[in-house]
Amino acid sequence: MPTLHVGTSGWQHDTFANSFYPPDLAQDDRLSVYAETFDTVEVNNTFYQSPDADTLRAWRAQTPDGFTFTIKANQYITHFKKLKDPAEPVANLYRNVEPLGDALGPILFQCPPNWHQNLDRLRNFLETLSDDHDHVFEFRDPTWLNDATADALAAHDAAFCIYDYGDRSTLRTVTTDWVYVRLHGAGEAYRGRYTDAALDDWAAAIRDWQADGRDVYVYFNNTAGEGHAPHDAQRLKHRLAD
Repeated sequence: MPTLHVGTSGWQHDTFANSFYPPDLAQDDRLSVYAETFDTVEVNNTFYQSPDADTLRAWRAQTPDGFTFTIKANQYITHFKKLKDPAEPVANLYRNVEPLGDALGPILFQCPPNWHQNLDRLRNFLETLSDDHDHVFEFRDPTWLNDATADALAAHDAAFCIYDYGDRSTLRTVTTDWVYVRLHGAGEAYRGRYTDAALDDWAAAIRDWQADGRDVYVYFNNTAGEGHAPHDAQRLKHRLAD
């Protein structure tokens, strides 16, 4: 039976306080409370700094069996090096996430805007990745959003990140036996509340993917402003509960 994982991009946001978290909940308790509602989270602060092993073990200890952490790769790999010379940084990445054990979900590589398609660089990078992990690539520059990119990812069993970002959306391209979706905001990046019609549309797509036997990960990143992400995630979950 295909699995469905719906969550948010991060759990620490102050915009979640009071509206999602109970009043006066200590920040250190937010993850365990978050995990009472969701079975996955996308960790974005790893883009800026890799947490130490004790931090990762503490995260794992605060969540139940079956909870998964998607980890965003450090910006050194995607933005500074732009996937160049991957052997050492990828090895460091795998070593850094090892303390999560079986709680590790996909590893997300978010590539920068204004970096044009470089298929040779991508293919070389994909060659260095381990089959022991799942990998997903989000391309912000439109020159990547085509069949050639999808074919390169599919050849290495890596996922194409399907996303909407403000008024821009990718095609719903599937390159492996699981699907990864990031919902960055309803009409405005990182803000806004998704309409019922939009969530109905995503729910229909998810049902189709699961009918094809694919696991699906969905993360809401509309965490700024009024912090609608956890509520929109719950609304989507309810649509798919039956």
